Amino acid sequence: MPQENDSYCNKGLFRDDSLSAIRLDEDRWRRTVYSSKQERLISFKTLSGIPIEPIYTPLDVADLDYLQHLGFPGEEPFVRGVHSNMYRGRTWTRRQLAGFGPAEETNKRYKFLLDAGADGINGVFDYPTLRGYDSTDPLAYADAGRGGVAIDTILRLQMAANSHDKIRIVLARLGMDAHWRGSIVVARALRDAGMEVIYLGNQMPEVIVKTAVDEDVNVVGLSSLSGNHMVLAPQVAKMLRDAGLSRTTIILGGTVLPDEVPGLKALGIAEVFGPGSSLSSIVDLVRNECAVKSDDYKTIGDGSR
Repeated sequence: MPQENDSYCNKGLFRDDSLSAIRLDEDRWRRTVYSSKQERLISFKTLSGIPIEPIYTPLDVADLDYLQHLGFPGEEPFVRGVHSNMYRGRTWTRRQLAGFGPAEETNKRYKFLLDAGADGINGVFDYPTLRGYDSTDPLAYADAGRGGVAIDTILRLQMAANSHDKIRIVLARLGMDAHWRGSIVVARALRDAGMEVIYLGNQMPEVIVKTAVDEDVNVVGLSSLSGNHMVLAPQVAKMLRDAGLSRTTIILGGTVLPDEVPGLKALGIAEVFGPGSSLSSIVDLVRNECAVKSDDYKTIGDGSR
């Protein structure tokens, strides 16, 4: 931003007598020269619908404030570039084009290129994606699977751009449940199985869901030994759906009555682990759930029929 200068006063970039002369001559030019030729269109507009005049002169920028509207390179409003030395400091960025098959394979390619030293990547998308169609749209039938990666949903975009290799799980005890030992043991077992665990301790649904969104997790694990799960666990499931994370796996462990399990599953809980459940069964369930959803990504828009 230009620094404040009390002595600075914008008087325009052009003298008034010059502007008057230009105004008179432009009027003459429009009447006698430009009007002698017929335009091929009724009107000319940019892609944004902004009308385009046949000619632009200093009259169109007569009130331009150089410091406010143009400024210098590397300073707001960045009209003259985001870098102060522009191409005197660096040339064009060399980028690798990448994008093919399902989003998961594209993500692997991105990581491979970045690990190999690529400074930037240009994502290549399938033709229906570029034109705003789903891969399954009848109008896109002939083009689906012939270009780059198909991105039909936000979830598939997240899959392509995901920088995490490990399964990520947020684990929390619902409400003010003071029984901590079981959740700690489960957290350690998931971590030892190669997963990334974000352990929150005691938390309410709002914090659990916000963390799931911020940390881009695959699984939300809830612990309850105080009987509040019938109220708080469904709240977590609903809030995740409202946040666009309906595909996030939710598991619940603790003291849960057998006749409560069907109702919890109907409300979005993938699995319930009661007292005596083995750690291996929890690990296997998490892995299987994530594997199934990864396969779902592969089969959507990969060109298969």
